[in-house]
Amino acid sequence: MPSHIHHLIAVLAVVVFHALPCGAQSAGSGIQMHPACRSAFYIFDSRESRTGDITIYVNGKLSENVFELPPTPDGKTSLYEVVIPDEEHLEFSVVIKENNTKIADETIRFDKTVSPCRWPQPCIFKMSPARVIEGGTLAVTGTNLGTKNTDLTLYLRNNYRITSERITAPGNDTLQTASFLIPTKTMAPDLYKDSSVWNTTVWAAVATNIGNKPSLLSNWKPVGLIRSEAKTWLLLICLGITLALLSCVYLLIRRCFETSRSPGQVFMSFLYDRKSNTYSLSKLQAFGWTVVVLWSYLFLALGKSVLAGDFVIPDLNPGILGLLGISYGGLLTARGVGNAFPKNDIVANKPSWCDLFSENNEISLPRLQLFAFTLIGYLLFIVSSFRPDFFETGLPIIPDTLNGLFLVSQGGYIGGKLTGTSAVTHVLPRRVAAPFQIPITLYGKGFCDKTALLVQGLQEAMATTFLNQNAVRFSLPAGKPIDPGRKQVVVLPPTGSSYVIENALEVIKVEIRKTMTVDASGNDALDVDFSGIVLVGEPLTAHLGESPLAVAHLVGNRYTVTGPGGLPRGETIRIAAQDGSFAFETTVNGTASSGFEPVTLL
Repeated sequence: MPSHIHHLIAVLAVVVFHALPCGAQSAGSGIQMHPACRSAFYIFDSRESRTGDITIYVNGKLSENVFELPPTPDGKTSLYEVVIPDEEHLEFSVVIKENNTKIADETIRFDKTVSPCRWPQPCIFKMSPARVIEGGTLAVTGTNLGTKNTDLTLYLRNNYRITSERITAPGNDTLQTASFLIPTKTMAPDLYKDSSVWNTTVWAAVATNIGNKPSLLSNWKPVGLIRSEAKTWLLLICLGITLALLSCVYLLIRRCFETSRSPGQVFMSFLYDRKSNTYSLSKLQAFGWTVVVLWSYLFLALGKSVLAGDFVIPDLNPGILGLLGISYGGLLTARGVGNAFPKNDIVANKPSWCDLFSENNEISLPRLQLFAFTLIGYLLFIVSSFRPDFFETGLPIIPDTLNGLFLVSQGGYIGGKLTGTSAVTHVLPRRVAAPFQIPITLYGKGFCDKTALLVQGLQEAMATTFLNQNAVRFSLPAGKPIDPGRKQVVVLPPTGSSYVIENALEVIKVEIRKTMTVDASGNDALDVDFSGIVLVGEPLTAHLGESPLAVAHLVGNRYTVTGPGGLPRGETIRIAAQDGSFAFETTVNGTASSGFEPVTLL
């Protein structure tokens, strides 16, 4: 604060001190005290000999809210301002010590009829928020705050000064609001000296400096300073609470559906579409926005109450409600459209993350656009939750144009489902072996008579038997050799464009290599390595007569078969795919040679 302001304080104190009804008499030789306003009092030290710094006790407690002001112009009087931590009481016992020796002892009395500010300018009525995070904004509401933001200064602990960022215009009988940007701990280490992480109460006042006109300090108001580490801890707490809620959902699912699935498998089940055996993009969007908004709202609610000291239930803005409406509306619409227009993917294929932006192993631009904008939306929403004024302004505002963009992407995604004329969802049987005596049926939607097929490995298109618009049947030629492996099928309708079905069926020529081994208990077990078939971890079943055996996947196409008490050597066991796409019988013994031996499929 400019020194001439305090010169004015000294002059006022000398002139009016004895006339003040609530002022204290001389507290000691050369020391005088009197109230400044209802929340502070001044100490004037005009002693000739001073041997050290003074300490001040209010009601027996050491006061940390002592501000040393510039001395009087003649340099003979030192000025101190002491902030009272309790505005409700009107009488305080003040003891002043120097070098641990009491040099003054007096009682300060305040007049409850006196306004918070004895002098007309400036005066603070409210500070918001009650607690401010480093790097955040503190709003001061009061009167006589001036007309220019550069003329208003905020004083915090240890006389730290902050110039106002902006201020509202003064008016007749209206309050003004000034905003101050609180510096971070890195920029102002003294401001956070000896402060706690969660909340340190300090005292604040403002002063104006308009031209050459001096101004007194305003009344003092307490405000909480919160270090940025508290926001990080609260973030982790909110993540923990969100994970705890999801864990409760996981435990309920395990209990209600009697499943032993892992948390990851349960999470993936939220995205899983049972009808198409793929991961659903619309489910990802709806589930993702639910989790993101839940976490952000919890972060805001706890932050406003714990950090900002504002114990209210936060409001949701219309943009977020619109966003959630678009997500769940798209989910319900996609489900209805999917029933009438199934996705062009083979249900027997394992679900993959690629299902979110592809269809039938081909990139789908409508899906890719919605997938990309969904991820970008998640990122922007989460980043916006970390801005310094998040607890004052609330949840991020979703612009109408961004919601419109999500709506356009959602429309393109659903429109892509509607444009397909035909689709293949099932191929039965999905595995065939020479001599190809079993006919193969394609199931899906939109088939028509005279549809032809081109199978990978054959040079000529094959005619199909039209069953109905949902099924066509064909047979592979028995006299033509086809190499084992998964095959691509091209559907050639009589009119319109053709389309490709990747990995539609698999031609198999199963061979195995067996090795006798032992299980964890030392009992006999059978190690089976497959060739001529693609398994890659597909679940298998095994039986010894009517007794089921355990089959564990090792790596690649290798499996181990075990049974209670071990496998009896020389006995015949039956091994099959869980979906019944192949089955064979073999004896419990090692392979005679180091190579693979063929099996006879059942």
